[in-house]
Amino acid sequence: FIRHDSPSYRSQYSIMSVLRVVAPLLIREDKVLYLDADTIVTDSLLPVWETDMTGKWVGWVSEERAHYRPYGDKYFNAGVLLMNLKQMRKDNATEQLLDLLNTEKLKYYEQDALNKLTDPSHYVELPLRYNEAFCTGFTKNPAIVHYAGFTDWYENKTTMLRWEYKLGGNE
Repeated sequence: FIRHDSPSYRSQYSIMSVLRVVAPLLIREDKVLYLDADTIVTDSLLPVWETDMTGKWVGWVSEERAHYRPYGDKYFNAGVLLMNLKQMRKDNATEQLLDLLNTEKLKYYEQDALNKLTDPSHYVELPLRYNEAFCTGFTKNPAIVHYAGFTDWYENKTTMLRWEYKLGGNE
């Protein structure tokens, strides 16, 4: 999917990064909820799953605390994505995203590509509690805690709810 002559070839793309872009081609369902591996679910996700996605590509949470906003007033975190694969297929979103990834060097890879191409008519902004991270902000009632930016989040004694990852742990 990423051409060998692209500025992004041999970059820090992971298989999961590319999967978010090509999901509409690989997954037959019309809608999926993608969660990064560094997330912990603490409440029902039914309310986010039932979000009206008519005409939208993704539902995601804005990084309110981020200073990095190269594509406008908002920047969104792709670690939690409610994806309308049916609409993305209809709009050839994968082809557009791959074209961008194959022609530009992006700081945060597919997350930047999604932010650059997904204008407000193609996204739903989800409540903060569905991707609570340092970059997004903090609530008193998170449904998804995301350890974005913490490489040792499951070991770091300062991270919120780290013990949940270890199924209660023995601390």
